[in-house]
Amino acid sequence: MNLPAYLVLIALVVYSQALTDKQKADISPVDKDCQEKSKISKKLVDDLFNHSVSNISEYKNNKALRKYLVCVDTTGGWLNQDGTYDTQASIKWLKDGGLSVKKALEAIRKCGVVKETLEDTSFNAFMCLYEIGL
Repeated sequence: MNLPAYLVLIALVVYSQALTDKQKADISPVDKDCQEKSKISKKLVDDLFNHSVSNISEYKNNKALRKYLVCVDTTGGWLNQDGTYDTQASIKWLKDGGLSVKKALEAIRKCGVVKETLEDTSFNAFMCLYEIGL
């Protein structure tokens, strides 16, 4: 079943605590490639991963961040080209970050809303997860 989700880093970034060692290992090659493709600053990525950004919505129009999130989500296998998140892949990622299946599904249902573009979907899901502490 495909429910809109994130991200993960979505994303990327399971978010309630720092990334686990397993998540860091899984995301490292994707992260590096997506940083290069999006031209995002490493400092911003590090700040996001470490929850050092107090108001994520300030970055809504940051094109590099939006490209980075879509890249990570799609390359990581979480975000489909139709704007939905792969529920099973998202649950696995969130479980690797320490969430129960129940909590992962709650996060996916709350934050995985399909928007007009992949960038909007990915950013909004990331912002939602970031703001709820995931």
